[in-house]
Amino acid sequence: MAFPRTAADSGGEDLIIECWSPPEPSAAAREPLHVHPEQTKVLRVINGELSVFMEGQTRTLAAGEEIAVPPGAVHSFWNAGDREVHYWQEFRPALRSAEFFATLFALARDGKLNERGIPGILQLSVTIPRFRREIRVVRPPAWAQRLVSLLAPIARLTGREAERQ
Repeated sequence: MAFPRTAADSGGEDLIIECWSPPEPSAAAREPLHVHPEQTKVLRVINGELSVFMEGQTRTLAAGEEIAVPPGAVHSFWNAGDREVHYWQEFRPALRSAEFFATLFALARDGKLNERGIPGILQLSVTIPRFRREIRVVRPPAWAQRLVSLLAPIARLTGREAERQ
């Protein structure tokens, strides 16, 4: 990921992330279904193919195509081809999405994600509430995710932080 336009550049109006994703080895490697409660996300394909599942339908985008994911729309996306896909993600407004991705990549760098790219429950207890305006997974349900946040005091005592660099 590269960040050609950040919240600081746009006065918080938007965030643009340039991405490159290898072919997905299996459906299990895909990101989980999620929503962006307060943001519109636009996906624009530069090269390759990107499949987007949104609100029960799958659409495959080729180079030059884009799709807008409205706030609250359940979606996921993945590399649909057999070669790397190059695409841009735009988030409007930017909110703290760049900080979310920085945290996720820092956790990955430090070996703090499982094989599906998900942090442990104590890390989630501080991360979920911090980024609730930016992103929420569909499963487990929202009420269960709120319960996890009750573990935040224990997480903080064991050195977990909501944001990482």
